[in-house]
Amino acid sequence: YGLSNALILFGAFVWNVILTGVAIRDPPEPKQCDHNRGVTVGQDDIEDIQISDLALSHPEGDGGKRTWLWDCYVEFVTLFRHKNLSILLLFETVGFYIFLSWALFLFSLGTSAGLPRDEAVLLSTFGGIGGCIGRVITLLLFKFYKVNAMISSFYPFLVTGVSLLSIVFASDLLVMATLVFISGLSQGLNSSAIFSMIPVTVCVDHYQTVVTLELVNIGLSMQFSGLFSGIIVDITGSAVSVYGFCAVLSFLMLPIALWWSCREEPVLECGWSRRAR
Repeated sequence: YGLSNALILFGAFVWNVILTGVAIRDPPEPKQCDHNRGVTVGQDDIEDIQISDLALSHPEGDGGKRTWLWDCYVEFVTLFRHKNLSILLLFETVGFYIFLSWALFLFSLGTSAGLPRDEAVLLSTFGGIGGCIGRVITLLLFKFYKVNAMISSFYPFLVTGVSLLSIVFASDLLVMATLVFISGLSQGLNSSAIFSMIPVTVCVDHYQTVVTLELVNIGLSMQFSGLFSGIIVDITGSAVSVYGFCAVLSFLMLPIALWWSCREEPVLECGWSRRAR
């Protein structure tokens, strides 16, 4: 099928995982939601979130019957009242794009740096080992409640940016393998830790929707990473430029990640419940 079509197929396979988000069941004991004001936890100076009557009332009045379309509209309106959600989706999209582009062109990176083919192929092995270890580290951090915005985004983007930028100037197998391992570790941590930030970013009523959106993002990132990075290779004539571009993307995420880490907010009960129909 070729590289581009193969990535489209892989992205379509990933979209099948969206069903796992749709299949998430609501908690057995739903909380009573106040439809007029939000509930904040831990910060007294955060303003209560006001849900407008237009967003939570049926056009025909409170006695009117809700429709499925109206419920979808109200859920979407209240979804982005979780202020950190847009940052979470951005990091998931950019992080997975970098991860796929990094993984796709490791062999080409090695050959572009002058390594023999039998040595260049080893870069994928070192990168895969680093990625697996990064995900294991995320599991341990999640187990002991150590995952936060700084660990899930700022540190991984920083390490990824520095390692990818260093790879551009490397030509020795040992140096390149070390940098690839470090970047794989940081990206494995980033991709898993960002996903595990969902429960502390949105309320329980929006958890299912956000998981589904995250999986859609992963599929899109997989489908377009090969396309955009392939265009970069076609224009520049070298896979090295892909890693320079991904390094720039990582550095651009740092101010946003730092801002997110400094403004961590409690999960806001947005006042919308799918169960309160």
